[in-house]
Amino acid sequence: MEVILVLMIIGILSAIVVPKMTGLITNMRLKAAGEKIMDDLRYIYNYAITHRDTTWLVVNINDNSYGIYSGPSSSQRQLLLDPSTNQRALIDLDVSYSGVFISAVDFGGSNEVYFDWWGTPSNGGKVVLNNNKTIVITPSTGYVYESE
Repeated sequence: MEVILVLMIIGILSAIVVPKMTGLITNMRLKAAGEKIMDDLRYIYNYAITHRDTTWLVVNINDNSYGIYSGPSSSQRQLLLDPSTNQRALIDLDVSYSGVFISAVDFGGSNEVYFDWWGTPSNGGKVVLNNNKTIVITPSTGYVYESE
């Protein structure tokens, strides 16, 4: 009888805790994905200045991915290496951050932004993840921050 009571209590607690844990994991992935995008934006900002080159962030909502590039124009740009993995910097959120999706992107009406060799962005703009986490690039300065 006592064993059944203990099992019932464990079952009730499991029914309450498990859904909260999955929400917690999704929130952790969302936070990590947002930080990764901000880190990559700061990286290409610094790369543009130190290498006297133009760098790009190009977002593909349909593929839930983005790439970071360098090159003087959109027709001549090449993928950079991701500084954290030393692999080509084409980031697929479905693979790296399951449950996180790019819900909107707007860089002055475009899905891409570039930094010139002075670190000035082509436009200000934002990337929105899961309809609630917004990464913002400030026009003129290139300052990157998160807004919720």
